[in-house]
This record gives sequence, structure tokens and C-alpha cells, in this order.
Amino acid sequence: MSVKTRVIYYGNQNVGAACLQELLSHQAIEVVGVVVLDPFPDETLKYRSVRQVAESAGVPVHAPGNINDETFVSFVREQDVDYGLSVAWRKIFKPPLIRAHKKGILNFHGAYLPHYRGANP
Repeated sequence: MSVKTRVIYYGNQNVGAACLQELLSHQAIEVVGVVVLDPFPDETLKYRSVRQVAESAGVPVHAPGNINDETFVSFVREQDVDYGLSVAWRKIFKPPLIRAHKKGILNFHGAYLPHYRGANP
């Protein structure tokens, strides 16, 4: 029996939902939790729901007010995850939260950083 890579997924918008769906299909990866943002008013009309993808797969969903709050950082540490995976995330991960994941956080961004930062680079 092989050991699965444990991840917490931070996702938003259509690309976040699509990447989560793909990630959930990989047998070598265990998504132990999905962190979502409160949607902007127009996002509920335009984008597929990361929350719905997670809930339909039976993955716990978390919506902390502040991801960098010590309470949430402690929660992540307790999950004993290897990585955080971030797709279309619009918040900054501060060092304590990054370190709460054994191997850090991988951030997927649609353009070269820092030159083309922001939601629509």
C-alpha cells in the first residue's frame, strides 16, 4: 500500500473548480480539505462552485474569515498535510500558514509573477 500525498486545496472560480475535480481523480493524492472564499456577488453567476465540487466528493469545506489567523494556521498544522495547492486564490499566504504545510504551498497563476500579478494579468 502506497502512502498518499495529503493536500489542502485553496481554490476559486472555474479554473479552481476544474483543477479540484482533476485532483480528486488522482489515487496518489488525498484532498483532506478545501478552503473557499466568500464569493463576490457576480461570482455566483459566472463561476462553477469549488464548494459544490468538494461537497459532492465528500471533502470537508472550510471558509475561514482570515486564512492567516492563528486559529486557522493551527488547524492546518493539525491536518498533517504535505502541501497546500492554490488555484485562482485572491489572498496572500503569510509565512506561518505556508510553514503549516510540511512542504509549503504550490500556487498556480495564469501569468508570469510578479510582473503580471492580479486576477486578470
